Amino acid sequence: MARQANTLFLEEWLRISSGSSSNTSADQSSSSSARAIIQAWAELRDCHQHQSFEPHHFQSLKILLDARTSLHVAEPQAKLLVSILSSTNLVIPLEAYPLLLRLLYIWVRKSFRPSSALIDSAVETLSRLLATEFGSKKIPEFFSEGVLILGAFSSVPSVSESSKTVCLELLCRLLEDEYRLVSPFGGLIPDVLAGIGYALCSSVIVYYARTLNALLGIWGREDGPPGSVSHGLMILHLVEWRRLHARILESTHGSSGGLEPVKIKEHLSSVTFKEAGAISSVFCNQYISVDDENKMIVENMIWRFCQELYSGHRKVAFLLHGKADELLEDVEKIAESAFLMIVVFASAVTKQKLNSKFSTESQMEMSVLILVSFSCLEYFRRVCLSEYMDTIRGVVVSAQVNETVCVSFVESMPPYVDQTNPQEFQQKVDYIWFKDEVQTTRILFYLRVIPTCCIERLPGPVFSRVVAPTMFLYPTFNN
Repeated sequence: MARQANTLFLEEWLRISSGSSSNTSADQSSSSSARAIIQAWAELRDCHQHQSFEPHHFQSLKILLDARTSLHVAEPQAKLLVSILSSTNLVIPLEAYPLLLRLLYIWVRKSFRPSSALIDSAVETLSRLLATEFGSKKIPEFFSEGVLILGAFSSVPSVSESSKTVCLELLCRLLEDEYRLVSPFGGLIPDVLAGIGYALCSSVIVYYARTLNALLGIWGREDGPPGSVSHGLMILHLVEWRRLHARILESTHGSSGGLEPVKIKEHLSSVTFKEAGAISSVFCNQYISVDDENKMIVENMIWRFCQELYSGHRKVAFLLHGKADELLEDVEKIAESAFLMIVVFASAVTKQKLNSKFSTESQMEMSVLILVSFSCLEYFRRVCLSEYMDTIRGVVVSAQVNETVCVSFVESMPPYVDQTNPQEFQQKVDYIWFKDEVQTTRILFYLRVIPTCCIERLPGPVFSRVVAPTMFLYPTFNN
C-alpha cells in the first residue's frame, strides 16, 4: 500500500485502491498520435496568438487529455496554458476551463521541478477565474478541477508561502461554500479527495485543521453527497497516504535525516543489493516486452525517481558531511548502485525509443528527459560505463538537431537563484553553495553537455538568462 502511495496522480490511486471504476487516465489508452498531439499544441498557440477560441480548440484540448497517461507537458506549454487562462480578450467556453486546468495539473505533477514563478502566475490567474467565471455559473467539473489543482500547487515544496496560502484559502472556501456540487456527481469525488490530500501535505500547516474539517464536513450535511462504501474506502486510503507522508516528513527532521545506520548496513549485506545487476537485467527485459503505453508509465516513474534521488541526497550529503561520514558513505554506496541500474535502463530506452519507429518529436523529448535524469545522477558516477557513454552520445545526437530541444534542456538547469539560495535549505542550515557537492556535479554536467549539443542552436536571450549567470559561479570550469 505504501508503495502505491508514491503514484503521480493521487486521484487515480484512490480510485484503484477503493475498487471504483475510472473513466480517466487509468483506463484510457494513449490513442492520440504524436502528430495529433503536436498539432493540438499548435492549435492552442494559434488560439492565444489570435485571441480567438473556436470549437476546434476545444477538440485540441480533448486530444491532449486523451493521451494524458503518456503526455508530458513542458514548461513552455504550461506557460501557454496560463496565458490562455489569463487572457482577458479570449472568450473561453465554460466547459473548456476544466480541461485547461487538468493539463496544468498534469504539468505540475509530472514536472521534475515546476517553476515556482509560473505557479505563482497560475495561482493569481486561478484566483481571478474562481471569482469571475466559476462564480457566475458553477459547474461541478470546474469545482473538482479547481480543488485538485489548488491542492497540487500547495504541495509543491518550492512554491512561495504566499502562493500556498492563497491556494489553501481558495480550496477551503470552495469546500465550505460549494460542497453541494459534489453531491450529484460521485465520479468527481476522487478528484476532490485528491486535492484535499495534497493540501494536507502542504508546509502551511495553519490550514491543516480547516482542510480536515472541510473534508469530513462534506458528508455531514443533508445536502452533501450520500455516503457509500467506495467513498469510505477512499477516505481511509487517503488517511493512510497522509500518515505515510507525515512519517516521511518526521523522519527528515531527525539528527541523521531519518536514516537508520543499522538498517542501511543490513541493506548493504542483503541479496537485493548484491544482485542489483541481475535485477536490472530482468527489469529491462520486462520493460522491452510490454506495450508502448506501459513503457511510458515506467519511464516517467524512473525519470521522476532520478529527480527525487537528487533532491533527497543533496540534503542528506550537505547535512551529514563531516558529521556522520561513515553513514554518508554507506548511503552513497546504495545510491551508486541505483545509478548503475538507471544507466542500464536508460540504455535500453535509447535502443527502444531513439529509432525510426518513433517520430522525431518523440525522440527529441526522450533525449531531453534522459539528459536531465543523467544530470541528477552525475554525483554518483564514480566509474566510466560503456552504456553511459553510448547513451550520452545517442541522446546528444538526437538533441542537437532542434532548437526547441536545446532550449528545453538548458532551461531544466537549476536557475541561478536556486543554486545560491535554495528554498529547501532556508531556515534549516547555513547554506553555502560551493559546499553543495551534489549540486555542483550536476551543474558541471550541464556545462559539459551544452557546448556539445546546444551552443550553436541556443538563442542569445536564453544563454544570457540561464547559462551566463551560472558560468560566473564556475569561472574555472574548463572543457
